[in-house]
This record gives sequence, C-alpha cells and structure tokens, in this order.
Amino acid sequence: MRKLLLLALLGIAGFVAPSSAETVAQIAARWGIVGTGQKDCHAPVGPDNDRQAFAVREGKLFLERSTGTSHDSNPVPAVSVNARGERELLVISTGQPVPWETRCD
Repeated sequence: MRKLLLLALLGIAGFVAPSSAETVAQIAARWGIVGTGQKDCHAPVGPDNDRQAFAVREGKLFLERSTGTSHDSNPVPAVSVNARGERELLVISTGQPVPWETRCD
C-alpha cells in the first residue's frame, strides 16, 4: 500500500529534524501538545466526536485518531516553528488502521 504524506501546512522545506539536544517528543512535550483532545470527553467517540491524541511511545511522537469505528496511529518525525511563529508538524500516514485504546486524559 502506498504511503500518503500529510503536511500540517504546505511545503516540506520548512520541516527539519530537531537538533540532537532535543527530540521531537521532547519538543512536543515542551509545547504542551502531548495528550488527548476530544470535543466532548464524556460522550462516546464517534464521527461527530472524534478523539485525537499526541502520544509518546518509545521516545517517538505519534498522532493517534479514533472515530469509534476506525483508529490509526501515525508518526510525527519532524516539528518546526515557521517565520510567523506558528507550530508545524509533519505527520506520516500509512493508511493502515491499528488497534488503539481510546481514553481522555
């Protein structure tokens, strides 16, 4: 199956791997984006109430998504801050769903 590359914003030139001093997962934690987000954490996960999480596993950052019937987990190999100060994340989507236990933090 072909891999689909998703970019948070247009252009790959602005994405760089972090220096050896700080990993992508460490940067994400410093930015405060590691954790789970959902429109309503008390309602069931579904198409109108999907759940997204930035999770760290084995020192690497992943974007995990669930709609109740489909789940996927995609690596985030690079993050950057653009000239306007906006945070950009590069997400690699394999298009293959994986098991994922949904929860709210």
